[in-house]
Amino acid sequence: MKRLTLPLTAVLLLACTSAPGPAQETIPPPEEKLPPVLEAPPVHAPCDHSHPGVKLLWLDRDEPIQVLTPREVPVQQVRPALQVFFRPEKRTVIETVIESREVTREVPFTTMKPVMETCPTTGECHPVMQPCTEMRTVKERVFYPVTKEKTYEIQVPYLKEVQETVTGSAILLEYRTEWQKVPAALAVPSQELHPRFFVAPNACPHHP
Repeated sequence: MKRLTLPLTAVLLLACTSAPGPAQETIPPPEEKLPPVLEAPPVHAPCDHSHPGVKLLWLDRDEPIQVLTPREVPVQQVRPALQVFFRPEKRTVIETVIESREVTREVPFTTMKPVMETCPTTGECHPVMQPCTEMRTVKERVFYPVTKEKTYEIQVPYLKEVQETVTGSAILLEYRTEWQKVPAALAVPSQELHPRFFVAPNACPHHP
């Protein structure tokens, strides 16, 4: 920077002293213009142009989730209940029955028998058949009612409290694992080579 500033100042001084003028005018010295400050270009690392690209493949994958699921299970329950039982009892009743027996009795009947009669005309006796009532013994069966007491044994029902086992059902709420489809991205290396562009650093305007 000092090399450029000194020759420019000397040239301006010579021009002011050599140029004639009607009056001595004072020419202010020109302002110094400094060259712009240039930043050093960034240093890029060497690139591998043969590196393959990456593609994103969208697909559904299974993801486990917890779901509250009801389940019915059998449950044994003991509870009081009434049950019918039978016990034997004797009962006495009065019944009227018909019985029979054989009896003997005298029964009259009429029969014809010869009877000797005297003839009023001749005065002689000769037999004449006349009805005659006689008695004879006859056996007969007679039916008659009889009252009797009879004992029966019957079954009398009664209720008794017992404990019975009943099979019921209960609902259990459980957390179970289910698989749900969730969209996801999968990185897949691509065989295609993508072009890469590099920008050269800006050169300094003061240097060739």
